Amino acid sequence: MAAENTIQTLDLSVTGMTCGSCRRHVEEALLAVPGVTSARVDLARGAASVTCNAATAGVAELIGAVREAGYHAEASPAAADAGGLPIVARSCSCRAA
Repeated sequence: MAAENTIQTLDLSVTGMTCGSCRRHVEEALLAVPGVTSARVDLARGAASVTCNAATAGVAELIGAVREAGYHAEASPAAADAGGLPIVARSCSCRAA
């Protein structure tokens, strides 16, 4: 199978989410990455599972999207082996009362 047709599922640890709105922001950011076909974000576990085309979406792109949404993400150990690096992002704006 050619790399451009390889579908992969990557798991990320996501921190900085405090509510359902945060979860939705992270999910929408991941779904906006070209090549992503699905994204599930679990607020309680602080985790995201993303299915994507390996040729167009990788760990770095996913972590970058989470960072741009204002949260912190790290690749799971298996995804980190594929080249992911932790990225620190600004804190969630939902924390403001």
